Amino acid sequence: MRFFVIISISLLLAQGCKWFQESEFKAPVELEREIKLIENFEGDYYGILPYTTGAGIRTTLILKKDSTYTLNMDYVDIKSKGVSEQGRFTLSNNIITISYKTGNNRYFLLEDDKVHSLDKNKNRVEGIYSVYYTLIKQ
Repeated sequence: MRFFVIISISLLLAQGCKWFQESEFKAPVELEREIKLIENFEGDYYGILPYTTGAGIRTTLILKKDSTYTLNMDYVDIKSKGVSEQGRFTLSNNIITISYKTGNNRYFLLEDDKVHSLDKNKNRVEGIYSVYYTLIKQ
């Protein structure tokens, strides 16, 4: 009888751990809510994106209706020449994709008067620092 009780408790604990692991699932950006397609995306978006060893990177993303962009970035506290790049982007389900010649991509999520920088898996940064990855339309 004691053996049966020990086996039963072990199985319940194992099942409980499995339920706990499944509850940690995070839904992708597209599944969180119904996507309202943004049609009036043209404009200048500005913000200061985080930088690990400095005060941040002043970032301006200029989007035009003809699917071209200009991205200007310079360090807040380091006296160095900023980076400016231009090119074409694609827009699908409010996700802006900038493709570089190196094969790397950069992603932004377009919302009403905001653009959120996404990681390489097209996920938003979560947590208390998520506001620092947002560019606001000027």
